[in-house]
Amino acid sequence: MTVLHDFVSDCYLDYASQGLEPGSLLDGDWEKCHHPKPKCQGGEETVWLLKRHHAVHNVLQSEVFQMPCLYGWEIEFLDEDMAVLHKK
Repeated sequence: MTVLHDFVSDCYLDYASQGLEPGSLLDGDWEKCHHPKPKCQGGEETVWLLKRHHAVHNVLQSEVFQMPCLYGWEIEFLDEDMAVLHKK
């Protein structure tokens, strides 16, 4: 689960360094992301992530929970390594 927390922490540090306000429609395409536990596992906590980061988070969450937490839309936002995990 540490990988998920580290990823979200890194995202929020990056947002802060760019002056982005998570969830602000003026600052990008934000989505509420169930974190750390996926919704299908009863997760109720959410964080705001840019859509491209939400895609990576879904892949990482799938790996951590060893179950698919993917919907298909993520693939266009993933680099090659993440795309391999997405297809797994």
